[in-house]
Amino acid sequence: MAAAESWNVLAESIHIRDHCNFSCVSYLFFAYLAHKMEGEKLIMDRILVKTFSLMETNDDWPPQNAKKFIEWLTDKFNKIPEQYKDNANIYFGSETSYDQELATIEMSYFRQETDEEIQKKENQNKIKKEELVMTELEEYRRLTTKYGRLV
Repeated sequence: MAAAESWNVLAESIHIRDHCNFSCVSYLFFAYLAHKMEGEKLIMDRILVKTFSLMETNDDWPPQNAKKFIEWLTDKFNKIPEQYKDNANIYFGSETSYDQELATIEMSYFRQETDEEIQKKENQNKIKKEELVMTELEEYRRLTTKYGRLV
């Protein structure tokens, strides 16, 4: 498998947000290298869970007072299950909205997919493949009706 193809498999196997920051990209890269060096099949069964993702216009934006901010952040952090707190990350950034720069804040962590989530994903993939086959067959029928068989 080519490196670029392997990278795509890895990137698709982890549910990441649309704009991935450096930390997320470096995680993907080092996870890819670790799997490559171990000679294992490239399978990742971890998903990114967003605890919260806010823009400064959001009603739940943290307070400016330092003590209240720490309490607010602690409350958010305590919502993460204990076994995942060590890999929790917080990201500060900005986004442009209507020609205005707005601050953003997000907290997330990685966890293993549950058996139910894996099954759901497999079912969705199966349905997508079946729909693709049906679409291709319909297109084939349409074209053979229009142009006849070419062979």
